[in-house]
Order: sequence, then C-alpha cells, then structure tokens
Amino acid sequence: MKIIHVLNTNKFSGAEKVVIEIIKQSSPSDEIYYCSPKGTIQKELKKNNIKYLSISSLKSKKEFKKIVHQINPDIIHAHDIRATFFSVLYSKKVPIISHLHGNSDPMKKLSLKSLMYLYSSYFVNHIIAVSKSTLNDYKFSKNIKSKTSVLYNFVDKENLLYHVNLDKKEYNYDFVYLGRISYEKNPQKIAEIASLILKQSKILKFAVIGDGPLKDRMEKIFVEQGVNDQVDFLGFVENPYKILKSSKCMIMCSKFEGTPMVAIEALHLNVPIVSYPTDGLLELIIHGKNGYFAENEIDFVNYVNKILRENKINNNKQNHLVTSEEYIESLNKIYFKALI
Repeated sequence: MKIIHVLNTNKFSGAEKVVIEIIKQSSPSDEIYYCSPKGTIQKELKKNNIKYLSISSLKSKKEFKKIVHQINPDIIHAHDIRATFFSVLYSKKVPIISHLHGNSDPMKKLSLKSLMYLYSSYFVNHIIAVSKSTLNDYKFSKNIKSKTSVLYNFVDKENLLYHVNLDKKEYNYDFVYLGRISYEKNPQKIAEIASLILKQSKILKFAVIGDGPLKDRMEKIFVEQGVNDQVDFLGFVENPYKILKSSKCMIMCSKFEGTPMVAIEALHLNVPIVSYPTDGLLELIIHGKNGYFAENEIDFVNYVNKILRENKINNNKQNHLVTSEEYIESLNKIYFKALI
C-alpha cells in the first residue's frame, strides 16, 4: 500500500510519536510518507529514515492537491481534527482514515471544532480513537458510531528497554513528571501537588522532563512554596527512559487525554502512575495495582507517599497494553476494509 500520514503539527509530541511508531512497525513493502508543516519534527523523521513531505500549511489547497497528485496514495491517514478536515476538503477521491489522539474540551460541546469534525466524518471511511472516552464524549458521537473503533496506542517494549540501557548515567529522583508543559497537562496543578509532597521531606527530589509555554508558571509555584531547590527542570530530553525507570513514581494531572504514550511507557517500565481519573488513563491504570486514581489533592499526596514508602508495583496487572504486532494487524484490517 501507498499511505500518507497527514498531521497539522510540526513538533515532536504524543501523536507524532504514535505516527512514527506506526510507520516503523509497518510492512517494509508499504510505501509510507509523513506529511506536515516544516518544524522540529523533521529531526525525528530523519533519525528514523521516514519519507517526509513538507507543506507550508494544510490550508494550502494547491500544495495539498499537488502532494496527493504526485504520490497517488491508496490511503490518507489523517491525524486529529484539522488534518482530517483539510484531507476531506482537498482529497475526497482517496480513502481517508481519521485518527483522534485526544479528548479535548471543544469536542465535547457545540463548537467550531466539533462541527468541523462532524462535517468531515461524513466523508471519511473510518474513524480510529485512542480511547473509549474520546468517542463517547464527542458531542456528535451518535452520528459517527457506525464507522468507529478504538485502537489503543502501543509501545515497542524492546526498543524502550534498549534506550534505557543506552543511558549510562545514574539518576536519583523520587518522582517525576514527563510531558509537555502546556495547558492540557495542567502543569500548575502538578507543581502544587509536587510542592505538597516535597515539603514533607527535604531529601525528596522531583524532576520535570519536558518543555512548554507554561514552564515559567511551574517554576514560580516551586519558588513560592520554597521547594525549588528540590526540583530539577531537565527540559526536553531525547532519551528520558532511564530517568523514568529510575524513579519510583510518575504523576499526571491532565485536563484531558487520549491514551498517553508516556503513561504506556511508564507502565511498560513498571513505574506506577498517580493521576486524576481522566479519559484514557481510566483504561490504562488499574487502581491499587499499577497506580492510583486520586479524587483530590489529599488523596494524591497520600497515594504518592504510599508508593514512595512501599516502592512496589504489581507487574502482572496491566490494562490495554497491546503489542506492535497486534496494533499493526488491527490497523491493516481497517486499511483493507477502506479499500474495498
């Protein structure tokens, strides 16, 4: 098959990581391209030897149509709302698979975004969501039900452990946050909760792995709470997995999620997660087994303390962790059905 993956973003984050893994795990006989605006994502694509099609903007009808004409794909795999909308708008003759990677607030109510997607849904062949909540919470879920399926994100565990072993440094963080420091990840709440935990003991250490527009606000909270000397902002780390595996716990406070890759990676590395009960995390974490769901700040602090104190996890209790082979097999079935 000849496939173009279309994305509206140009930076390396969760959805981009999923697409790169899909391409890496797909059959070598398939001709697969990654299409997006130019940006830092190009570094990751080059590193993984992935064919790249650059476009100034998905809004560019001329550029989009030129790419489709030149490649003549069998399938367009569009990731998230804007990529789906423009794929539908400019390439209706090619079968389109739409892939929803998150569960954003505008999709839960009457909004421009939810209406754009409703329009797009009539022209796509199939809709993939990364969690049940992504589909169920969509304002017009009943309208798209007949052409949807849930495909949980996957991680190549062997490759994950390979990257852990590449890092020869030693780390000593009690708990960590790994991800983009942006609105949907609720970084201010992460800083507030981490501060409560750090205040209990001066020997505790917390690491923030990642970068984003709300970094300054996180730093300000740690300074105000007098625990900034116990916190390391490590920025974007190309290989963060030894740091993650070396920690006793990972915390998440997301406002909304799909099935976050970082959570899957943590569970594969047997690192328990403490989180608010949010979207796709409900389908990954088994409360009391591989992590905990907290309803409030007090619960959150207590659960992290419990993990730090006991330092154990039930390695056999994993939820919706699929292999790369299972994932690609399911995806290929969706592709073939779209071609019929």
